[in-house]
Amino acid sequence: MSASRVALGAAMLAPMALGFLAPISLPRGTSNPAGAINSATSAAAASSCSGRRAPVTAVRMSTRNEPQQKQQLKALEMTPRRKQFFRMVSEGLKVGFEGEDLSRVENFVRYCKGELEYKALGPLHQPSEEYVEGLRAKPWWEPQEFEWISEMEERSSIVIDEFKAFWNDPLSGFAKDSVNMNIMGKGWSGVRLQRLGEWIPENCEKFPKTVKLLKELEIPLAVRGVMFARQVPGSGVSPHTDGRNFILTTHLGVDVPEDCWMRVGEEKRSWENGKALILDTSFEHETRNDSRRDRIVLIIDYWHPDLTKAEQEALAFVYDLRNKFESGEIPLEEPEEKGLFGAFKRAFQQ
Repeated sequence: MSASRVALGAAMLAPMALGFLAPISLPRGTSNPAGAINSATSAAAASSCSGRRAPVTAVRMSTRNEPQQKQQLKALEMTPRRKQFFRMVSEGLKVGFEGEDLSRVENFVRYCKGELEYKALGPLHQPSEEYVEGLRAKPWWEPQEFEWISEMEERSSIVIDEFKAFWNDPLSGFAKDSVNMNIMGKGWSGVRLQRLGEWIPENCEKFPKTVKLLKELEIPLAVRGVMFARQVPGSGVSPHTDGRNFILTTHLGVDVPEDCWMRVGEEKRSWENGKALILDTSFEHETRNDSRRDRIVLIIDYWHPDLTKAEQEALAFVYDLRNKFESGEIPLEEPEEKGLFGAFKRAFQQ
């Protein structure tokens, strides 16, 4: 299964809602749900430089004095469109994943709605409401824990050589297209190969060998993406958390000078060319480049290995549906035509 099951659930629910969905999670320190809605609007606007819709992210600046979680949960207002979204999620999971054990995904929805309290599982672990329970949580993972990492490192010259050719092109460039540039800082920029689960053709054409390698490795890519990330000298990414505890991230060193480091949780590590660092970005993390030249890494986001295949596909369905809400693809549901019956009726009317 894979895209087919995600597509099935989405197709059943496609003819319904207006505008974008209010974010599932609320930025930390926000007590007003409207603040989260405004952040979603800003995220969409921030993507205009690349011509692509930016995701609403769970990224938040790290603070050591967080407000109590109970206050956060009370702040999650169930607006009509959010009620519609979560009902459609429930219906889609039932239709597209019949017979599968999705108890953790069902609870994931409850965490997103603020019905359950999520738990930090270690020092500086700062997960968000977009939470899957029962997953191992540690700041750093080791390369030997993933079968595909060793092959990627062995073939890393493909990525490094292709990037050098790209970097020598005077027309090449990185985009400052994060929706959280206040956290990423002025020295950060990226070239995205995949975003929100979709490959970006115009950028993939610049890195055909790298894309081919990534596909051959059969990495269980998740809903965030794949990108080359640049950090200019004398700059760094501020301490923050990406929130979602069900996605892991690998950084492959592409062009790494000395005096560059990344801290995840309480431990600092440095990149090496052709070597991978694996981290859980639901822990507080930050980066720094104190050298005199740019630092380049390839960033790959993928599903946490403790998720089952069905859970991965169910979560992909949820985020695919959420993207459709936020992009306006799904029209506002008419009150008298709720649920799957209304969806089927409208489908046959078209």
